[in-house]
Amino acid sequence: MNELLNLLQNKKVENGLAKDLFDAVETAKENKEWEVEYMKFELELQKERIEGREEGREEGREEGRMTAIFESVSEGDYSASRGAEKLGITKEELLSQMQQAGYSTSNIAQ
Repeated sequence: MNELLNLLQNKKVENGLAKDLFDAVETAKENKEWEVEYMKFELELQKERIEGREEGREEGREEGRMTAIFESVSEGDYSASRGAEKLGITKEELLSQMQQAGYSTSNIAQ
């Protein structure tokens, strides 16, 4: 058990299972094929993170646009029909989404 603890603490190991594990790790580190696969994997993860951030930004922009239109309709700058047209949805969908977002739709110009 002490040998395994030494291995985990990056201390030198002399024998037993800990030595076998250390040797296996060293062999794996020297395997160029595994190194290439690891690098490919890391690049794929990086690509996915970048794509995820871009998707998040796009969703944020769309939410911001929708909020601005909801506020414009709520304040009377746009009619419900115009707001719906700008979002590419029906007037009923607009009013429903506004209500779901917490906007009052009782005094909105149709």
